[in-house]
Amino acid sequence: MDQTLRPAKPNPTSVKLSASTISVGAGATDSSVTFSVEPAGTNQECKVTVKDASIATVIISGNKLSVKGVKVEGGTTTAEVASIYNEKIKSTVTITVNKTENK
Repeated sequence: MDQTLRPAKPNPTSVKLSASTISVGAGATDSSVTFSVEPAGTNQECKVTVKDASIATVIISGNKLSVKGVKVEGGTTTAEVASIYNEKIKSTVTITVNKTENK
């Protein structure tokens, strides 16, 4: 049995997003926003909380946020991405859902 001691992963100190805002159409999905937890080598697991899920939904896939516009009338909400190891370590993205135009 291997009892080699391995160094503990460093504690997360910040969550960084690739963008602070995102715009998406109602019914459309955008996966362009990525996130990372710093410092390097720390656990990258995060959870996402959307302030108003009637406007947009967000799921995490790997290190990307998959944002889907829900509200046909459009609107704005925020999503908070937080480390699962320390929920005080977080970052926020503002999501604008563009109104669906009648054709």
